[in-house]
Amino acid sequence: MGKCLAVTISPPNSSKNSFNPKVLIVDKDEQISWLGILLFNDIFNGEHHLVLNDNGNGTTAFKQYENFTGMLVPLLKTKLEVNTKKGFELMNEVLKELAEKN
Repeated sequence: MGKCLAVTISPPNSSKNSFNPKVLIVDKDEQISWLGILLFNDIFNGEHHLVLNDNGNGTTAFKQYENFTGMLVPLLKTKLEVNTKKGFELMNEVLKELAEKN
């Protein structure tokens, strides 16, 4: 925790974006989360969570979500609700396909 990651995202209909979020939580086999900050704190922050839940029947449920805060969020609301959401959905589909191969 506290270390930075190198992350590159390419949401549909948006430019590729690279950033170095700070790791907040690493809970082996359960969750990882990080905080990305654009320029300065409270301008545009994204706290991203990737969570695995054991269903108790040999399967695992995956949940991905992000909480956006900061002054730019209202200006980027439509882009976040459309492009970013679609990017998450596409990523989830690929993860599902890869997980089901094994």
